[in-house]
Amino acid sequence: MVLPLFGYDHPDIRGAEPSILVGEGVRCKVSNLPHEYVREHARLRAATSMPISGGESLFTRYEFVPVFEKRAFDIVQPDAAGVGGITEAAAIATMAEAHGVRCTPHVACSSGTGVGLAANMHVLATVADPPYAEYDLYDDSPLQRELLKDPLRAVDGVIRLRDSPGLGVELDPAAVERYRVDVSPCFSALNSRA
Repeated sequence: MVLPLFGYDHPDIRGAEPSILVGEGVRCKVSNLPHEYVREHARLRAATSMPISGGESLFTRYEFVPVFEKRAFDIVQPDAAGVGGITEAAAIATMAEAHGVRCTPHVACSSGTGVGLAANMHVLATVADPPYAEYDLYDDSPLQRELLKDPLRAVDGVIRLRDSPGLGVELDPAAVERYRVDVSPCFSALNSRA
């Protein structure tokens, strides 16, 4: 997968297959157009032979409807941490399957604690024929190393889900306490303005 971080704006899609995208082992390109440009995504998809993925910045199943109607992506990437949880992400995956679009959940910033990674891997386990699992290497993050007692890890390219309750991961109470942030002053300030 290639993620060209916001290098093209919608007028640039005429030459949508830059040389970086034809390298060996590259299987898809994550679109870097703003997600509200559904028509432009569809044009980008039509202009290249490389599968285009996206949708990680959409937050409801309703935002995915025009994406499916216009065939804007070959692969959609809902993020359970952003769309309202596993149930909503799984609903989007079902919609994708009904439209002949592949689905693999987005895992990046939300996986920095390992909880988002676990949620998205559970969604992935429900997807028919997922193209790949997205896995960011946050192993050096203190939140990834410390917040969970036994974080999920990719070993030889495989992430094995556990059969323990819930997401199969357990928070370390000492780490939760260590990283706790008191947000009540923020709410107090907001309430005092009202």
